[in-house]
Amino acid sequence: MSTIVQYRNLGKSGLRVSNVGFGTWVTFGAQVTDEVAEDMLTLAYESGINIFDTAEVYSGGKAEISLGKILKKKNWRRSSYIISTKIHWSAKFERITRSSAAILC
Repeated sequence: MSTIVQYRNLGKSGLRVSNVGFGTWVTFGAQVTDEVAEDMLTLAYESGINIFDTAEVYSGGKAEISLGKILKKKNWRRSSYIISTKIHWSAKFERITRSSAAILC
């Protein structure tokens, strides 16, 4: 599959990121099945998208867990994608720890 996605440098980090990212807010963990989530992420990745956005508050933490499971299953080279996440200001330490463990691949 040929890609039309463009890339740019992320500051001086040395990372090359796609101009378009894939977000998990209204999809992963609640509104679509795990199979559909995997299909969507696979299509994005195979189209050249290499930055995946999530957060510990998305679907009560389920979005990060779903993303982590899919990435582990796909076994893509870890250096081929970037995970962007964030933490709500009111998040408890236990939730942050559980959340970060779920997406570490």
